[in-house]
Amino acid sequence: MLIFVYLLFALVTVFALYYLFRPGALTQTIVSKIARFAGAALLAVLTLYFMSTGKGAHALYVAALVPAVLLNWRNLFHAIKSAKGPTPGKVSEVESMYLRMTLDHDSGSTQGVVIFGAFSGKRLDELDQESLLKLLTECRLNDEDSARLLEAWLDRTQNFDWRNASGHEKGDTNETHSTSSGAMPPEEALRILGLQAGATKHEINEAYKRLISKIHPDQGGTDYLAAKINLARETLQTL
Repeated sequence: MLIFVYLLFALVTVFALYYLFRPGALTQTIVSKIARFAGAALLAVLTLYFMSTGKGAHALYVAALVPAVLLNWRNLFHAIKSAKGPTPGKVSEVESMYLRMTLDHDSGSTQGVVIFGAFSGKRLDELDQESLLKLLTECRLNDEDSARLLEAWLDRTQNFDWRNASGHEKGDTNETHSTSSGAMPPEEALRILGLQAGATKHEINEAYKRLISKIHPDQGGTDYLAAKINLARETLQTL
């Protein structure tokens, strides 16, 4: 019987570690299933073992201890996630009519691809200064969100005085802490925070804190991008 207990414990441990540390699979739902399965199995086997060996008092201790542990599995879940830190390679994505922008969670670097208009298919870092100014003019004429995204990227990556060159001084874009859309689909909110469907409130808050520390205007970001991240968090927290 004792060998069976050890074998069951080893199998549960391997199963749990696989799901806990598989990239992208660490979710509260999976941990909950593992905890319930492991707890029920261990409780049943240990109770039978102690009863069969005449140690009924030990069985009572096990019956009291295992449920107490299961009731606190969420704390264990968050402790494991905090110890691991953010998953490497995560990116956030913001898309507008003209641009698809990505932010690397680890480095804070931003990349952009033009998805509409005269420069469609080009990466922003492939365009020279003249082309960037033409794209900016096109965005300003046709889509405010695209213009703000491009301005944010120019501020973070370009050394030349693009504002004077484009005829706009800083502040002319009338940036506010709201976005032009006013509402955000959950799918877009997940892309912005770099999360998957079913993300917990803890995961949402952790992703928000990582991103806002890199995008906040005080850190060289813009009000527009900060507002996007704020709206993404608010959207997901209300689901």
